[in-house]
Amino acid sequence: FSLGKTVMKFNATWDILVPVKIDFAADITDLETWENYLMIAAGGTQGYYYMDTAETITQKSTASCTADHFRRIGSTLWKDILPNTASYSTDPISGTGSWSSPILIGNSWQNINDIQNYSELPYFMKENGIYYVASGATAASHPFASLETIADADAGKNSDIFRNCLYFRMGNQQEWEIDGADMTEITPATKAPGIAQYSYKCVARAHDESWRYVVMQRTTADHAILAGRWENLAGSNRWIWHEIVSDLTINNVSSALVSSVEGRPYLYLGGEGCLMRIYLPVTKDATADSGYRFRKSGSLYSPRYTTPLKRFDKKWQEIFSRSKNLTTACYVVANYSTNDGSTFTLLDELDTSPEKTLTYPVGVKATMMNLKLDFVSDSETVPPILTYYDVKGVTIVPSVVRFNHTIKCADNIRLKRNLKADDSYTASAIRTFLATIKDEVCTLGDRWGTEHTVKVRLSSEFGVFDEDPENPETNYTIEALKLAKSY
Repeated sequence: FSLGKTVMKFNATWDILVPVKIDFAADITDLETWENYLMIAAGGTQGYYYMDTAETITQKSTASCTADHFRRIGSTLWKDILPNTASYSTDPISGTGSWSSPILIGNSWQNINDIQNYSELPYFMKENGIYYVASGATAASHPFASLETIADADAGKNSDIFRNCLYFRMGNQQEWEIDGADMTEITPATKAPGIAQYSYKCVARAHDESWRYVVMQRTTADHAILAGRWENLAGSNRWIWHEIVSDLTINNVSSALVSSVEGRPYLYLGGEGCLMRIYLPVTKDATADSGYRFRKSGSLYSPRYTTPLKRFDKKWQEIFSRSKNLTTACYVVANYSTNDGSTFTLLDELDTSPEKTLTYPVGVKATMMNLKLDFVSDSETVPPILTYYDVKGVTIVPSVVRFNHTIKCADNIRLKRNLKADDSYTASAIRTFLATIKDEVCTLGDRWGTEHTVKVRLSSEFGVFDEDPENPETNYTIEALKLAKSY
């Protein structure tokens, strides 16, 4: 590892970083292995260094031996010097380094930000796109020239190769994949289903044998980690991102690496003045549909649960879970959303294994439901494990029983004991009230005094001329469906 003018390594127990050399003449800009040496770049004004297996460090002093970035391709070492000069050597250690004649990489006003070995060719990641040098060529090619329209000072930094594809950033936050001659946008803001809050730049990339990881920066100290890959959904291949770590506090992440040198897989993040490691599942499946495993922290977003029925026909009842290791210190916080993930409401904590049921508050009605499960642990060795969960809802469907409820009234009539009705008993007042309860669920009593939950479907009005033609009696008939609950 490098930090500023220092090269570091882990100690024998893999828990402390110890310095190898702390007084380089300039900030280190890149590290790369070549043969049995570690090549150390220190910018275009300082000779680069090389370190052997005995950790003896030597600096090259000749003018041709400077570098901003290195990349080994077979037995050949490529380097660049900002803003746009590249060369290669098969013996960068001896003499003057045996470097080839300079090859210009695009214009001189936009920098090279990285070099990648893609298809055994050097690919130069510049601010305005990608360049490569074909075998034996003395000039660079510039495929995908359309990327120049989204040039950015940080474009191409920390690029990555995964399953024979090249991954990199362009513009302010766009992520791209190159697979041979094909280029596809895989920006998290558009490829994370139901999660709109990913409109931020990705500052670092890494991979293991199953997943690509990106570090997304929301603010200087607030980051999230996403895992992504191509997945087959309903017979169609789509790139999908999954959030595996949220609210990660580390300042200005600038690099990422996956390694198992400690005997277990870790994602290492290089930040401002620090190194952080994130435990990755031994199964190499960070987002499996069963056996969810998170160390310390992480969030799981569920698919959208929907119902084709109207809002008042669906009530959400409970969440049932099966789990391992859950306690008051190692638990899962359940949150729910009824607005497609725009906001989430706290439900409760899953803190009991092997099973627990959480009940929704009374009156949670919606045509859709999303869950956000936040994993919390005080230990890396005993994580909260969620093996299964299920959401239960109650669908209200009408039975075949119909109610016909008749209300009789007349304006300016005398009630029993010669009392006169007030304004709420008039025909117009009742007419207004009945209009407000149409298609609503309410309670009606039958002739025997039993109350029933019904849904008012329609009401009708007709006049009856009885003894007084001047003040006809008005009858209102309500037709309602008796409701029954079923799962």
